[in-house]
Amino acid sequence: MTQIKKILKKYSYIVVLLILSANNLYSQNSTVVDSLEKIIKKNVFDSTRTIAYLQLFELYFQTDTSKAYLCLSQLSDEIDKEKYEISSQWIFQLGNLYYQYKNDFKNAIKYLNLAYEKAKDENRDIQIYYECWLGYIYSSMGEHEKARKHLLNSIETAENKEIIKYLPFAYLVYAFELRNADELDKAITYFTKSYEKSSEINDSTYIHVALHEIGNIYTMTGQYDLAIDYHKKALLIREKMNAPAYLMYSYNDIANDYFYMDSINTAIEYYQKAEYIAKNTNDKYVLFAILAGLANCHSYINDYDKEAYYLSEMLIIADELKIKSLYKDLYQQLYLHNKVLKQYPEALQFLELAVLYKDSVSSEEIQKNLNDLDKKYESVKKDKELIENQSYMQKQRMIIVFTIIGLFIFAVFIIIVLRQYRQKKEAFDKLETQNQEILQQNEEIQSQAEHLEQANIEITNQKNIIEKSHHQITASINYAKRIQEAILPKNDLIKMLIPEHFILYLPRDIVSGDFYFIKLYKNKLFITAADCTGHGVPGAFMSMLGFALINELIRKPEIQNPAQLLDELRNQIKTSLQQTGKFDEANDGLDIALLSIDIETNVLNFAGANNPLFLFRNNELVVYKADRMPIGIYIKEKPFTNQIVELKKDDILYVFSDGFVSQFDDKKNETFKIKRFKELLTKIHQKSLSEQKEILEEELSNWKGSNLQTDDILVIGIKIC
Repeated sequence: MTQIKKILKKYSYIVVLLILSANNLYSQNSTVVDSLEKIIKKNVFDSTRTIAYLQLFELYFQTDTSKAYLCLSQLSDEIDKEKYEISSQWIFQLGNLYYQYKNDFKNAIKYLNLAYEKAKDENRDIQIYYECWLGYIYSSMGEHEKARKHLLNSIETAENKEIIKYLPFAYLVYAFELRNADELDKAITYFTKSYEKSSEINDSTYIHVALHEIGNIYTMTGQYDLAIDYHKKALLIREKMNAPAYLMYSYNDIANDYFYMDSINTAIEYYQKAEYIAKNTNDKYVLFAILAGLANCHSYINDYDKEAYYLSEMLIIADELKIKSLYKDLYQQLYLHNKVLKQYPEALQFLELAVLYKDSVSSEEIQKNLNDLDKKYESVKKDKELIENQSYMQKQRMIIVFTIIGLFIFAVFIIIVLRQYRQKKEAFDKLETQNQEILQQNEEIQSQAEHLEQANIEITNQKNIIEKSHHQITASINYAKRIQEAILPKNDLIKMLIPEHFILYLPRDIVSGDFYFIKLYKNKLFITAADCTGHGVPGAFMSMLGFALINELIRKPEIQNPAQLLDELRNQIKTSLQQTGKFDEANDGLDIALLSIDIETNVLNFAGANNPLFLFRNNELVVYKADRMPIGIYIKEKPFTNQIVELKKDDILYVFSDGFVSQFDDKKNETFKIKRFKELLTKIHQKSLSEQKEILEEELSNWKGSNLQTDDILVIGIKIC
C-alpha cells in the first residue's frame, strides 16, 4: 500500500500555472499558414511579423515540431539582433513558449527577463506579472533563493503601488514556491491570501486554483478529509466553468484522496471521470497518471485482470511519449503485478527493466529484490516439476474417461438428429402442397405488383434527384461557411490583441451577412462590426467583399481615420457592384461601425454607417451616433463623420449589427428594439465579459422563444485594460 501511494503522489500535484496562460490551439489551416508565411517573407518589421511567427509556431507544433522550433529560433534571432521594436508582451510570449513546449529554462528566463526589464523601463504594471513568472521558473529549477527574490519583489511592488489585480496571481505563485521548498504551513497561508484577494476584487480566475492547491497540501500531509473538502469546493467552481482540463485534474486528485482513505470504489468512479476527459483532450501524460491510479485501485481489490488491462494501456502511452520516468513507473507496477500473481520470471524481467530507469534505487536494494525473485523462481520451478510428474498419470486416466463419455454423447446426438429428420420430412411434404396453391395466387398478385413497382421506380428516381440536388447545395453552402470562417480573425489572436472581450456571432442561416474584422496594423487596432444587405448566401458574398476591401484599405497611407476609410469603402463598393443610381440596378451595401484604437496613446477614432458605438464610463452610457446612410449607393451622400474619444481604463465598448434588436418575440410579435437593448447593457455592463455574453444569449433565447431567428446577429463587447 505504501509503494502504491508513492507512485500516485507523484502525479497528484498538477502544475496549473501553464493552464492559466496557455492559448487554445486551433486546427491547422493551409490558407492561414500560407498567409502567415507571406507576412514574414514581406520583411514587414513590426508587431505583425512577431504575431505571425508565434502563430506559425503553434500551427506547426501540432504536425511538424522541427518547423515549429525553426520559427522559434528565427524569432529569437531577430529579437536578439534588435532588428525592430517589439512589445514586451510578445517577448514574454516567446519565453513562455520555450518553457511550455521545450522545457528550455535558459531561454525561457532570458526572454522573460527581457520582457520584465522592458516593461519596467516603460513603468508598465504588467512587469509584476512577468516577474512572477520568472520566480516560478526559478522555483521549478530548484533555485529557491532567486525565485523568492523575484516573487517577494513582485508582491511588494503590487502592494506598495496598490495594483491589486496582480496580487492574487503573485500570492499564488509564491505559495507554489513555498510548497516546493516543503514550507507547507506558509504555503497554505499564501494560497489562502490568493483566494481572499481574488474574492475581494471579484476575479474568479484564481479562486478555484487556490482552493484546489490547499487541498493538495492537505493530501501531502495525510489530512484527507480536509483535502477532499477543498478539492470539492474547487470542483463546484470548475463544473460551472465547464473547463475540461481543470475538471480532469480535480477528478484525478479527488480520486487520489479517496484511494488514500481506502474508499476504492469511489476512487475508481472519480478516476474514470478524469480518464474520459483525458482521452477526449488527448492529454496522454496526465492520462498515464490516471491509468496508474486505476491499475492500483484494481490491484488493491484483487481484480488483477482489470489491473492488467490498465497496465497495457499505460504501456501504449509510454511507447508513444518515450519518457523515461513513465517507463520507470510502469515497469515498477508491472513488477508488483506479476509478483503478486507469483509469475516470477515475468516479475524478474520487469524489475530488471525498472532498474534501467530508476537511478534513485540503490544497487543493494535492487540486488536483494533480484535474489529474492531468483530463489522464489527456483523454488516454484522445482515444485512445478513434482506436480507435473504426479499429475501425468491422472491426466492419462482422465483422457480415457472423457473419451468414453464423448462417444456416448455422440451416439445420443445421432439418434436425436435422425428423429428430427423424419419429423421435418413429413412437415415438408405438407408445406409443398400448400406452396402449390400459394404459387397460383402469387401469379395474379405478381402482375399487379409489376405495375406498382414501375410507378415506385419513377417516384424513387425523382426523389433521388431532389435529394442529390439538396445535398449538393447544402454541401456547397457548408463549404462556403468554412471559407467565410477562415477569413475571420482567430480566437487566440483576438485574445492576444484584446484580453477582455466577447463576440456574440449567430448567423441566421449556415453562412452570414454579418462579419467582424479585428486586426493590429502598425500601432492601430482596427475593430469592425458590419451588417451586409441580406443574409444567407447573398449576405455572405457581400461580407467577403467587405472584409477583403477593409483589409486592403487599412494599409493605404493616405487614409488617416475611419471616416476616410468608410468614404473610400463606399466608392469601392459602388464600383464593385456597378452602382450608378439607376432605378432597376442593385442597391446592395452594408451598415458598419468602425473603430481605430491607437495602442500607444489609447485614443479611439470612430465612424459609423447606420451602426453606432456605445461606451459605458462610470456606469453611464454614452452613445456615439453613426451617419444615417449606408456603405453603398444612397440618395443623399456626404462624407462620413470621424469622432475622437480618449479612452480610459475600465471603459466598456459595444458595437453591433441590428440583428439582436430586430428579433421578434413569440408572444406579441414585436421586435426587441434599441431601447430595451440599451437597458439590458446598462444592467449587465459591470459583469465579466464572458458573463455578459451568456446573459445576452439567454435573453435572446427567452425573447425569441419558438420563433425562428429573423436576421444574422453580431454583438462585440470590449473592456479597456
